[in-house]
Amino acid sequence: MTDPREGNDPVEKALREVAEAVGGTVHRYPSPRNPVRRRTLREVVSGEDSQFEEAVLDADGTVYVIGRDSGPQVSAVFGEAVSTYEWVYVIAPGHVPDLRQVAGATAEQDVLEVVAQLYQRVSGRLYHPLTDPPVSAVFDCWHS
Repeated sequence: MTDPREGNDPVEKALREVAEAVGGTVHRYPSPRNPVRRRTLREVVSGEDSQFEEAVLDADGTVYVIGRDSGPQVSAVFGEAVSTYEWVYVIAPGHVPDLRQVAGATAEQDVLEVVAQLYQRVSGRLYHPLTDPPVSAVFDCWHS
C-alpha cells in the first residue's frame, strides 16, 4: 500500500493528470492526521443554509480551524453553480505559543478554548489574527 503523503499514491497521480489536462490543479486538503479533540466554534442551520466551524487539536500539536458553509447564501456570493465553500487554517505546533499571545491567553489555558475565545473576540473573523505574524497560520479554501 502506498502512502499518499509521500506523493506516490496512484489515485492522487491520476487526479493530478486529469486536472492538468483540463487546466486545473489538485491540492491536498490539509487535515488532521490524528485528531485528539475538537471544539465547535459555530454551527448554524437556517432553512437550506448551514454554517459550521470547528477547532481541532491533532496528536502532533497542530491546531486546525476548519469551516464549511453551504446552501443558497453561498450560491448568492459565488454563483449558481457553487453551493459549498470550505476553508482551513493550519497552525503549526511551534506557533501555538504565538496563538496564545495573540489571544491574550496563558500557557496553561486549553488551546481549543483559546481559539474559541479569540473567535468570539473577533466575531469569527480569524483571517488576520491567524495568518499574520506571529501566528502565521497557513490558510486554504475551495468551493464546489
